[in-house]
Amino acid sequence: MRVWWWIGPALLLAGCTGGHPGRPVADTGTAEILIPAGTPLHVRVDEPLNTRRNRAGDSFFATLESPVEVDGATLIPAGTSFRGRVTAAEPSGGMEGRAVLAVELESFSVDGTTFHVRTNVIERAGVSQGSRHIGFVTGRSPSPGGDATASAATQELVGMPADAMVTFALRAPLRM
Repeated sequence: MRVWWWIGPALLLAGCTGGHPGRPVADTGTAEILIPAGTPLHVRVDEPLNTRRNRAGDSFFATLESPVEVDGATLIPAGTSFRGRVTAAEPSGGMEGRAVLAVELESFSVDGTTFHVRTNVIERAGVSQGSRHIGFVTGRSPSPGGDATASAATQELVGMPADAMVTFALRAPLRM
């Protein structure tokens, strides 16, 4: 029974946190913070993206313009570099269809830790070329041989210039 005499003082000492009485102390090394779905990410595109230069699957970089804060704490500071992906880059195809460029954000790093994000897809689309008259699109009258020679001139370029401001939103909560 002598072995049990130390349990009472040990339990008493275990209850001492060194902080304020009645307040739990969070272990900041393992505490998770949740950034809710729908949180906006205001970024500036670092490089030009367009339907002539890019293809689906291409990577691009963007810089966070305003910090992401939760309960007054900055979780993702302004200036953080995000990696994104082109999800679609379809040229207009001359007189058929319309040009489409679509992008989303994939990841970023803070303090050496990489976080993967799921954001909405931002899409830029041109106007349908099939409903326009060739003379209106090219600024000249149609060729007597038909549409084949004019279709190359009607290819529409859709994109985002470098330094374009784009706002994405988280589609799923992000645990940090």
